[in-house]
Amino acid sequence: MDDKRMHDYNVDERVDAFIKYAKNQAKQYGTNNIIMTMGMDFNYENANTWYKNMDKLIKYVNQRQSNGSTVNVFYSTPSCYLYSLYKSQRFWTSKTDDFFPYANDAHSYWTGYFSSRPNLKGFVRETNNFLQVCKQLDTLARLGPMDNDDVSRLKDAMGTLLHHDAITGTARQHVVNDYAMRLTEAMSECQDAVNDAYKYLMPKSETSTPPVQDFCPYLNISQCAITEDHNQFTVTVYNPLPRPVPHHVRIPVASKNMAVIGPAGEKIESQTVTVSAETRNIPGRVSKAEYEIVFPVQLPALGFQTFFLSAQSGVWRYLFPTTRISEDEMVVEGANDVEIANEHLSLVFDGQTNLLKTMTNLDSHVTQTLNQSFYWYRGSTWDNVTKQASGAYIFRPNGTQAISLGNSVTLTVLKGKLFQEVRQVFTPWLSQVVRLYKGHTWAEFEWTVGPIPISDGVGKEIITRFDSKIASNRKFYTDSNGREMLERARDYRPTWALNVTEPVAGNYYPVTSMIFIKDAGSQFTVLNDRAQGGSSIKDGSVELMVHRRLLEDDARGMAEALNETGVDGRGIVARGKHYIVLDQVATSPRVYRELAQRLYLAPWMSFTASSVSQQAWALQFKTNWSGLNEELPPNVNVLTLEQWRGNSVLLRLEHFYEKNEDPQMSQPAIVNLRSLFSPFEVVAAEEHTLAGNKVLSEASRLQWKVADERNHAPKAWTAEYDDVSSDILQVSLKPMEIRTFVLTLSDSNEIRQR
Repeated sequence: MDDKRMHDYNVDERVDAFIKYAKNQAKQYGTNNIIMTMGMDFNYENANTWYKNMDKLIKYVNQRQSNGSTVNVFYSTPSCYLYSLYKSQRFWTSKTDDFFPYANDAHSYWTGYFSSRPNLKGFVRETNNFLQVCKQLDTLARLGPMDNDDVSRLKDAMGTLLHHDAITGTARQHVVNDYAMRLTEAMSECQDAVNDAYKYLMPKSETSTPPVQDFCPYLNISQCAITEDHNQFTVTVYNPLPRPVPHHVRIPVASKNMAVIGPAGEKIESQTVTVSAETRNIPGRVSKAEYEIVFPVQLPALGFQTFFLSAQSGVWRYLFPTTRISEDEMVVEGANDVEIANEHLSLVFDGQTNLLKTMTNLDSHVTQTLNQSFYWYRGSTWDNVTKQASGAYIFRPNGTQAISLGNSVTLTVLKGKLFQEVRQVFTPWLSQVVRLYKGHTWAEFEWTVGPIPISDGVGKEIITRFDSKIASNRKFYTDSNGREMLERARDYRPTWALNVTEPVAGNYYPVTSMIFIKDAGSQFTVLNDRAQGGSSIKDGSVELMVHRRLLEDDARGMAEALNETGVDGRGIVARGKHYIVLDQVATSPRVYRELAQRLYLAPWMSFTASSVSQQAWALQFKTNWSGLNEELPPNVNVLTLEQWRGNSVLLRLEHFYEKNEDPQMSQPAIVNLRSLFSPFEVVAAEEHTLAGNKVLSEASRLQWKVADERNHAPKAWTAEYDDVSSDILQVSLKPMEIRTFVLTLSDSNEIRQR
């Protein structure tokens, strides 16, 4: 208030307070330029009021300069602030570690949101998978503006879900419901674009139109109306990776006698299993499927294959190589150990506890004692001492020891030629299936958790934990957004002395793709299908949080407890997967890097209820098609392929190995752009900045003077750019490099109109 006639006139008071604050802030800065950030959640919502007050504050603070004040305030931007630092020409220290985990006081570690709302996190990961499929097919088919709008709808919805209160799980329940609705509606729009793409890519002649493809969003709970209600249907599987991918298709069906015909009319061996009781009892599941059929496929790079399934009866069912399996429920008391194995791995389960006991890599002859089970932490509530409850943001367990849920596990074994699996039931609300598929060098752990019981009035945080004999020496490694691996050390921070006040929560880190531990002899890696919090609380151990249900708000802005009640009001059920790799340290990267790509951009299935035979279908439609003339190098991925402006395409290529991670795969890779794609010809390529908004040759970066952290000896830093010309049709990529290109297509590759 700057009117002296008013009783609450406070200019002097506000100016004094601001100048004092500015001087205190300046003590922490290296130059005489400091940044005063304005803005906060739940504040600054009335722009007119706030800017009027800031205008006055700037005016009266700067007037003090006539009395000797050294504080000068003005509106600025981050780029202007950065440039002012650059002009100081001082030497700057560098920081190579990140800022995780964050805490705002001794008992308030913001590590809960790494795992909050696991179903939303899984939905976002799955939706991004489909978004890339949609953009690729839209581009390969050269669809027109109407389909581009469908794609943009999903891009917009995904952008919204990456808000810091969306993907984190820290929004209120009604907002989360709205997020899920927007994603679902946008996916439906993009499904229309995929159907339009198949209309152009599938037919062998312009007179043929393929049936509309249906999509099954509930395959993770073995529910798909079209495969359950029809005795004959097609499955089209699209591979968004730029190299051929072996894959196991898994589909819910009503009949156990199904035949599978491949794209070329060949008979494909399959394996049929019953849908587990735990799956059938998931709240909200509406399905006739009593079985799941599994069959192997070899998918083309950036392409699709179509398979034909039909129920067989009478003598016909003996003409197809469908594997018959056995289902033997193991006796918990006094039983022998149980082994499941393929040609690469062996998993042994203890006959007394029914828990995993050992894991062996049969190729590298690495064996580890490996116990896996589920545990829970008791969520802290508000108290008069530390005054912090566990909630959507904050992870604060009441105690340092997790409570076991693996004291009474039942076990069922299913074995066949294509895969073997162990089904474990830990509690009425927690179960797991451990699978080994033929040809896989990793094991799949599919967990189902919920509804988490709260009738005892205690909030619970559920983890899966793997305990081994690996001498990890307090160290473990987590990914940075699915790319570089960062070394972590328990109870330690690289750049300051840590006072350990929360020995569990203070050692949790975000795991968006993988976490591993290692010693001289072996490496144990866990990959996940969604972002989670994870750690190694003791040597040889890896844990990941799979679900949380808490009864008090943690006072960080959500203003409600993290208590998802689900479709039936009893509590939400979360289902997800972990993928386990055990190998030598030197050979592990090849397995987990390739697997991470296959999980992030997994094959996508669509279905048609067709009574047409494979032979008749193949006369009209392509059943095996690739969008590439040749596959990319095994260390390169297509990060982005989407239509751009006019007759151009945006292409991002990434080298997904780190420097010195693998002797061969960490070498530079070469990609020829001219003849890369089969549907169109590239006549020119222009490299852009990462965001694609500026031509790289026109970009410039500030040249900073950097002081080495170890000896503070100054060293010059310069940006490393390849020679950028206006016409690059053969490009190289170095380890971890991402390069962005706008490709100009031949005039003959016109955009199609719907």
